[in-house]
Amino acid sequence: MKIEPKRCAIYTRKSHDEGLEQDYNSLDAQRDAAMNYIASQRSNGWQALPESYDDGGWSGGNINRPALQRMMTDVRAGLIDIVVVYKIDRLSRSLTDFAELQTEFEKCDVSFVSVTQEINTSTSSGRMMLNILMTFAQFEREVIAERIRDKLSASKKKGKYVGGLLPLGYRGDSVNMKMVIKPEEAKIVRLIYDEYLRTSSPKAVQRLLVGKGIRGREWVSKKGLRHGGRPLSIAVIRDILQNPIYICKLRYRGKVYDGEHEGIIPVKLWERVQSTFKANSESCHQRSGRDLKPFAGLIYCGHCNAPMFVATVTKPNGRRYRYYICHVDEKRAHRECPLHRVPAETLEQLLLNRIAALLKTPTMLAKICGGELRNALDTRQAGEALENIATLWSAMFPVERYKLIHALIQRVLVFENEVRIVFRAEGIAGLLKEAGADFSVSSGSVDLECVLTVPCKLRRYAGQVKLLSADEQADGPRLPIQTALIQAHQGMEQIISGKATTMRQIAQALNMDRSFVARTLQLANLAPDIVKAIWENRQPVSLTLDKLRRGIPDSWEEQRKLFLGK
Repeated sequence: MKIEPKRCAIYTRKSHDEGLEQDYNSLDAQRDAAMNYIASQRSNGWQALPESYDDGGWSGGNINRPALQRMMTDVRAGLIDIVVVYKIDRLSRSLTDFAELQTEFEKCDVSFVSVTQEINTSTSSGRMMLNILMTFAQFEREVIAERIRDKLSASKKKGKYVGGLLPLGYRGDSVNMKMVIKPEEAKIVRLIYDEYLRTSSPKAVQRLLVGKGIRGREWVSKKGLRHGGRPLSIAVIRDILQNPIYICKLRYRGKVYDGEHEGIIPVKLWERVQSTFKANSESCHQRSGRDLKPFAGLIYCGHCNAPMFVATVTKPNGRRYRYYICHVDEKRAHRECPLHRVPAETLEQLLLNRIAALLKTPTMLAKICGGELRNALDTRQAGEALENIATLWSAMFPVERYKLIHALIQRVLVFENEVRIVFRAEGIAGLLKEAGADFSVSSGSVDLECVLTVPCKLRRYAGQVKLLSADEQADGPRLPIQTALIQAHQGMEQIISGKATTMRQIAQALNMDRSFVARTLQLANLAPDIVKAIWENRQPVSLTLDKLRRGIPDSWEEQRKLFLGK
């Protein structure tokens, strides 16, 4: 009787890469033992495959190992009949992972053999012994893990360095197992603390570091992958400023212990920084916790396609202004987004007015919807239902209005020249039903987006950011940059006509501060197309009066490149 050959794959593993450089290492010993076992089964048709499945330096706690994954690919492809290992724990120390592998073996009709434990899954007794041994293997792994955790916990409580990635300013001394100050990085840490104490702003610290070309630590992992070397983010700077490791202490599980290392920052300086942090966080909490923000989570920057969060800015005169700030641009050291921040009150009022107008005018709402929903909104029944909602809109409590807004609106995209309100067709249909309108729409119509575009203009002047609607642009007051243009030409006329010969005389004639006269007169040399753009409110958001007063090139071409980006 002809014996059918059995293709045997030998899998070997070692948890650490120590000793793998030797001519004959642990992986070689495991493979030789497996080869001898396969040779003893040659009469049963066993044949060792030439491919090597060796995982050196990989833990058995999971199955994310390159050689194991390569072997499992061959198992699924039907290239293997028997998997041979030296011991069960070489394949896996996790009972759950091993059960998953065993299920895969059975599905592909592949047997599993452990050389030293005489286990063969082709028999029922072998499968029973396998499950028993795997339970003990997992128990051993969990006991070892508990011992390691207890040792690390005791070491950290004594302030000892136990390895791992160290914060900026320190390097590890593997011989003495201590943290040692790295002088060049310690200077950066001290600079961060000094600058924050001066400005009370992590953002200002980030700008300073970027301006000086300072980046985070760069290192190469054991696998040859390069990490770090990037500009320090706001989150990293905050972590540095709040880490007690810099005053010779270690934080572990919510408690702080004295460390064995040397501190970088004086204790008094660290405490002053923490006091500043606490004062800033309490101030922000008091301001942000009182009011329910009606459009929280709905406002997005149209340029960066990123969410905008609400922040409060306090001016020197004590007045507070709320802004929606682009989340992506706020992380950058220098602003790139043309929006960056939008006045919250103005934007919210614009949106609330538009929602109220749509509720009062069903035909306007029908225009931005399509399909069955448009037809439903054109009915008299829908008009009456919306009229009831519009009556209740002004009398709604903030919480009720918040729920209604989030049911109707999917998101709001803010651009320089317009605001796009994306309504939920499903929310509109549900609102009409709750208001008493008896109709139904198909799932296709419910999934549609209804978009309303509101023309507006974002303008920065007089140290403020304002959002002007189309009506305000047409009928609103003259912008300061436009007023400055008029004053510039009036001032030049005073000089040419001989009515004024000094800056003081021009300032008196134009009723303006003398310190601004010289810088304002420069505006008379602006290129005609730039003047026209300013007068028609078409200039870029980045073109501000402050920017013009800093200096204007003589060449009109250079002016267009600098101010219009042409």
